[in-house]
Amino acid sequence: IMASTIQQIETPKRARALDTSGNNNHGQIYSGRGLEFDGVTDYLDTGVVFHPEPNHTIAVWAKANSDGNWRMLVDGRDANDDGIKLTFQNDDQIEYSLNAVDVITVDSGLGKFADKWVRIVATYDGSTAKIYVNGIKAEMDASYTGESITPGNFNTTTAVWKIGRNSYDSSANHFNGLMSDVQIWNTAWTADDASYDYLNPESIVLNRSGTSLTN
Repeated sequence: IMASTIQQIETPKRARALDTSGNNNHGQIYSGRGLEFDGVTDYLDTGVVFHPEPNHTIAVWAKANSDGNWRMLVDGRDANDDGIKLTFQNDDQIEYSLNAVDVITVDSGLGKFADKWVRIVATYDGSTAKIYVNGIKAEMDASYTGESITPGNFNTTTAVWKIGRNSYDSSANHFNGLMSDVQIWNTAWTADDASYDYLNPESIVLNRSGTSLTN
């Protein structure tokens, strides 16, 4: 006799490494997969024009091919430099632009960023801009503006956010490499958030107790 209600049994959404010791220290396996961008024509169009909050975070896993060029990660600026963008300035620098203000990393022992997976987190809390690489806060190039900045209001109404390309110029700054897990938040992550996110991919909201972030 068939039951009138059948419960659907789903397979796990992600593979696990099971701990057979009985201590339940099961591991979570991540594939390391990402979308491949050819550096010529590939990009993602979000189809959305939105105003970033003064407090915000942009996070992305990226593996750029080493070519020494300026390559776009995420861009939401218009032709008047109003908005936000995050780029690889070259193989060993990351540029985070808020309106016309550029914040750029310097070599702080993190090494070159090209040809390897790195987790990049850029945050702004209304007064201070920070860039974290693999959970570690990077040093800012003082020849630009340092960390304390006043970019003004983000008032763009025309920039459709692009991933892997300049937002307003279809021929400019295509990303060459792999990207995965792009996130944009309307709050500034803390240093602990950035560290936890790096050590626990895709788990910051659901599994980090005490975080102010909500799903």
